[in-house]
Amino acid sequence: MSQHDSRRAGESSSCSCSVFDGGESGAAVVTLVIAHPDDECMFFSPALEALRRSGVRTTVCCLSNGDAYGLGRVREKELQRSCETYGMARADVEVVEDKRLRDGMDEEWDPAVVVTHVERHCASVGTTHLLGFDEGGISGHPNHVACAQALVRLRSSSRPVWVQRTFGGPSQYLGALQLLLWHAFGRRKNGVVACTLATLVPALRAMRRHGSQLVWYRYLHLLLSRYVYINLLKKL
Repeated sequence: MSQHDSRRAGESSSCSCSVFDGGESGAAVVTLVIAHPDDECMFFSPALEALRRSGVRTTVCCLSNGDAYGLGRVREKELQRSCETYGMARADVEVVEDKRLRDGMDEEWDPAVVVTHVERHCASVGTTHLLGFDEGGISGHPNHVACAQALVRLRSSSRPVWVQRTFGGPSQYLGALQLLLWHAFGRRKNGVVACTLATLVPALRAMRRHGSQLVWYRYLHLLLSRYVYINLLKKL
C-alpha cells in the first residue's frame, strides 16, 4: 500500500459516516437542515467532514440568513464560504428568504412553514437523507427547535431522518475527552460519527469564514464543545 493509500485508509477509519446509505440507487444525497449560518460548523462539523471524505454529495437548507443584527447578507456569503470547506458547491447551499422565519431568540417559527421550504429544497436536489437538530435543538434556541419539529414531520421510509442528540450540562463541554472516551468504549454504537483531533482543523477553518461572528467565546466553543469532535446521531 502506498503512503497516499495508507493516509486515505486512516482517514476513512477515523471519520466514518456509514449511516447514510444511498439505497438501491447507490448515490446518497444528504441535506443538512439548519436555522442560521454557522450552525453547520458549530454543531455538525464531524458529520460534514465525514461526508466530504466519503464523497457523499451534501447540501444545506438554511432557514434564515441570521439577520438579527442586520448582517444577513454578509452572513449568507460567509455560509457559502464555510460550506466550501466541506466540499459543497455553492449551488447546493440555499438560504431561505421568508419574513415568517426571522432570526431571533424571541421569534417563534411555524414548523409547517419550515416543512414547505425543506420539501422544496429536497425536491430540487434529490435528497435521500435529512440531517439536523433533535427536539432539544442542541442549544435550546427556538429556531433550532422549529427545525427539529419540521424534521419529525418530514420523516419517511424512503427518506430517513438523522438528528444530532442534544447533551446538557458539563457533558457538552467534554470536547476532545469525549472523543477519546468514544475511541475507548463506544466504537460499536450505531449512528456515531467521530473523527480524530484533526476534525478541529476543518471546524476552525470553516468558522473563520464566519468573520462577522468571530468573538472570543466562539473559539472557546470550538475548543471545548463535544459537537466539534463527535456527532451522536439518532434515526427518527
